[in-house]
Amino acid sequence: MVSFRVAPAAVLMLSVVAVMLCCSLASAQFGPEMYGLIGRFGMGSPVSTRVLAMGGQVGCINDQLFANPAFAAVQLQSNAGVRGNLTEFDNGPDVTTALVHAMVTLKPDRQGVQVMFLDLDSSSGAMVHPLAGPVTTKLFEKTVVVDFGQRLSDRLTAGLSVLGHRRAGLSIVSGLGPLLISLGDKSAYGFRGAVAYELAPDDYAGAVFNYAREEVTTAGVAALPGKNFDSYQFVLGASRHVTPQVLLAAEWQHGVLEATGFKSSVDTLHFGAEYRPTPQWGLRAGLSDGNISCGLGWSGEKWRADYAFINNWNDDDAKQLFGGSATHSFEVMLRW
Repeated sequence: MVSFRVAPAAVLMLSVVAVMLCCSLASAQFGPEMYGLIGRFGMGSPVSTRVLAMGGQVGCINDQLFANPAFAAVQLQSNAGVRGNLTEFDNGPDVTTALVHAMVTLKPDRQGVQVMFLDLDSSSGAMVHPLAGPVTTKLFEKTVVVDFGQRLSDRLTAGLSVLGHRRAGLSIVSGLGPLLISLGDKSAYGFRGAVAYELAPDDYAGAVFNYAREEVTTAGVAALPGKNFDSYQFVLGASRHVTPQVLLAAEWQHGVLEATGFKSSVDTLHFGAEYRPTPQWGLRAGLSDGNISCGLGWSGEKWRADYAFINNWNDDDAKQLFGGSATHSFEVMLRW
């Protein structure tokens, strides 16, 4: 009889403690603004593996896959490719992304269109938090973006990206059973406007402005109310060949995330270099907000393949929750 009376009380006490710990954890770290973490590893950086190896510049390096839509106007050939990223965290999920793009030159070196589709997923990574104990985390994102670029003068091009579709989500489940928090992110609308100015052949100064309205819903025993968020990104950078074989790039990125009663901002610097010992091979290295990146690539008449490694990518957002990370990026492209 004693065990029969004590057991329900113990279960009830354990459940109350679990919910209290979950609420404490949520209020400390897991508000609806956490949805921004997903984009940092997803469509927040729709750049090529080559550029990831050079520090992750968004607006100033011309490549066959680009985040600055103004570069759609300077392409000489149509191309398509697949990029795959794997980010392995010390204490959390493994995040994988697959990005497929197709670039069509409507008028070579004058006008072009690029379409990108990104699919982000993660393993149900287990981690231990000092307040809530064991928890598992899941992330996903599916995004479609269309870029258009137009030449305005001999050296100046402009571009516009339209966010055609985006769905993202993040869930954290306590090891004691209850769903701690689930975030659902639906983009209401968004766009990216940009310009690129050719300083010298294949050397560019680039400026990018990005805006999106995100509708974030929440669920779970410790969920804070959902909100509508406005996100802004300002980018300014330049790339320059100091010799025919050596390309250098530097870029400043400023991001703002705000909602009713909430506002945060972040500034990052991105530096990179590429050395081409032969026309086919390229060696790359960079700093992405102080974190080392490196890689190499091969380019033939039609085909191209690239690899990049990034240490602690986006650690200003992710390190507190998941610890350090190692990211590997692979990409294959075809030109015609």
